[in-house]
Amino acid sequence: MLDSENPRGPVQADDQDFISDLTEKGKENARLQAENFFAEFSPEEDAFFFVSSDFVRTTETGKIYIDVAEEHGFEVITPDKAGSQSVEKVGNGKVRHVDNLSLKINDGLIDQLFNHKTDFLKLAQERGVPLDEDLVARWEKAREIIESDNKGSWSENWHYHSEEVKKIVPEIMTAKKMFDTQFKNLVKLMEFGKRKIEEAKHPKKIRVLAFTHENLFTHWLSERWDESGMELGESFSFYFDPKQNLQANVRYKEGLAIEEETK
Repeated sequence: MLDSENPRGPVQADDQDFISDLTEKGKENARLQAENFFAEFSPEEDAFFFVSSDFVRTTETGKIYIDVAEEHGFEVITPDKAGSQSVEKVGNGKVRHVDNLSLKINDGLIDQLFNHKTDFLKLAQERGVPLDEDLVARWEKAREIIESDNKGSWSENWHYHSEEVKKIVPEIMTAKKMFDTQFKNLVKLMEFGKRKIEEAKHPKKIRVLAFTHENLFTHWLSERWDESGMELGESFSFYFDPKQNLQANVRYKEGLAIEEETK
């Protein structure tokens, strides 16, 4: 998209006509992480249900985890339907698409405004792509803010600069807005999933593995845990304690997933 003659087009999951979006190194890392993950569980006691975003890279990662789980004798609970053609294809019918885990990218160029390495508007201009003068002026002003205090990653630039940049480029979603909407809705989905698991009365403990994008966690990690954004392949765990409070485990720290005053 960014290298095309229409870098401002939407990035849509259904336009993905491929089944792999990971490098060979990425696949190797995912398999290693999966091996380490399942070593903490027991095939006799634990069963797994897989959900993901509808971008190929997330479902593909989930499928690698499924392969490792099945190799180690774990039960993988198959969804009634995948809910997305890309997830169905890449996940081989064993992964359920959850819309709340997905990203909505209406403008591929603006989505990369916070890129810490590359100014994609400049690259488009160098290729001769015609761009609206007003957008160019606003972009350049926003990039000055980002590049004057570059945090070294898209996620961190987005977290630290999105509120200020939104005053110039209102098309963007801020990290705080995504936390208040998509992340908090994810918490509600966890509560819904807990009820469904209890109703199933499965003989094993059902654990849900969700594959998504760093965007959902950026603000939460900083404000709740004083931590930087997610690393590639990193995982966090959520669980309900005996009092039915949602807890989280983040980089060896445990506590309420969302503090009461912000819930």
